Amino acid sequence: MELEKDIRLIKNSLGLTDSDLIKELGIDAVTYRSICSSKNVDYQKAEFIHSYAYKKGVRINNVFASMYKDLVKGDDILLFHGTNVPIDFPIRLDAGNKNNDLGQAFYLGDNLTQSACFSLRGNHSYIYYFKLDIKDLNIERLSVDRRWMYSIILNRGYVEDESYKAKIKEMIGSFDDADIIVAPIADNRMYDIISRFVYGEISDEQCLHSLSASNLGYQYVIKSKKALSHLTLLKESVISSLEKKEIAETRLRLHMDEQHKAASALLEYRDQGMFFGDIFK
Repeated sequence: MELEKDIRLIKNSLGLTDSDLIKELGIDAVTYRSICSSKNVDYQKAEFIHSYAYKKGVRINNVFASMYKDLVKGDDILLFHGTNVPIDFPIRLDAGNKNNDLGQAFYLGDNLTQSACFSLRGNHSYIYYFKLDIKDLNIERLSVDRRWMYSIILNRGYVEDESYKAKIKEMIGSFDDADIIVAPIADNRMYDIISRFVYGEISDEQCLHSLSASNLGYQYVIKSKKALSHLTLLKESVISSLEKKEIAETRLRLHMDEQHKAASALLEYRDQGMFFGDIFK
């Protein structure tokens, strides 16, 4: 990855010269020039630079996300992909996990912080910035509804019975013509709620309203090579250990709030809706 723009941002934000920053970082001039000019800075050096910036109050990823958001106009959308392993370019649709929410595809999010959450496990954390041109693409849009919920149930392998699978496929219809599916992002708490519905503990109404308690943003699911050709990489970055800690703490606070809202929904809708076993009689 390249760090020239990152270092320029640090210098401008802190009012430092190259000489000042070399002293601040505690490295020699040769190493500094190598970091500034290289198009393939290794992870450790990138994490070192980002950690320094974070300690000094310079939020590199937030600044670039804001900057690119202002630059992306018209039919273009700014999206992010967080991961704990670097992307192997060119991107292949068949390299993804078949058991993701909406099947095998390349997944991106419209929220920097939420996308970064997918990179928190493991020692390395990468965040990629992409521009997606949606012009002339066939887009399926889902909300927190039954079609979205049953798509997750099917793709995540919650049911094994082939007759159940066939009925779910009939209920949700086909996404074969979609270049992109735009759908709410689900997390582990939401998967737990869906599990309770499938195992007959709560009704479909309780499940849907509990899922609505979360607002994690939307995922853009690239399903076709045509959509992939509309995707442009803007920046590859890292998430420093300090930034990871803050993101995890923020997500935990939001998680607790979502749990309270979900619990309230379970009580409010406890006498409404149908149970999974009754739907599939």
